[in-house]
Amino acid sequence: MGSGVPVEVRIGQGFEDIVESIRSAKKRVWVVTPWLSPEYARLLVEKASEGVDVRVYTTDDPLPAHRRALRELVEERRVVVRPASRSMRLLALALVALGVPALLAAAPLGVLLLVAAAAVYRLGMERYSVSYIPRLGEGRLAVFQREAGRAIHAKVYVIDGRAAVGSVNLTESGVRDNVECLAWIDDPQVVERVAAELESLEERLRLRKAPLDAVLREALPARRR
Repeated sequence: MGSGVPVEVRIGQGFEDIVESIRSAKKRVWVVTPWLSPEYARLLVEKASEGVDVRVYTTDDPLPAHRRALRELVEERRVVVRPASRSMRLLALALVALGVPALLAAAPLGVLLLVAAAAVYRLGMERYSVSYIPRLGEGRLAVFQREAGRAIHAKVYVIDGRAAVGSVNLTESGVRDNVECLAWIDDPQVVERVAAELESLEERLRLRKAPLDAVLREALPARRR
């Protein structure tokens, strides 16, 4: 809850109030942070599943913890574009059955038959495409490329009817340990102006999004739980 003062500024350590505000949000949680910790990424996904309008604007920074957080925000989906072919597999088995005796007889034909069997089997395998879907909802995750002179470094939070700006990243060290600065804003007009700035961020600053597939390929394969 707000303090009744339009702006409340604090410099120090321990900004768990950001996390608690996110946890209790009912309508919206918009976050701008260059880096995220996995546990807070999971909290944002949880809030989105509750129907809260969650939006995240972040970077493709290669920091391992941040990449793990990005994996929490994105779901990998595999869609079968061609089912496996039973007839091709049977043909491959038949070629193997012919090729093994021929190979034992030291006939070059045996090698050719086994190579053909492997090729036929491969052709008969299931084919699928992979897509990466933001768990927050379509269009609600923006991962911007790090570019010289145009890197996202702002830390901004719009949570329901309040906004916060300062130096606090949504990371374990930012929230709990570092000496940071944060200003909470309760003026409704200013809060909506901040929200409008975020909505136009990409177009206004000509930011370029990083492809999610490229980002996740570089992320660590195992998600920390």
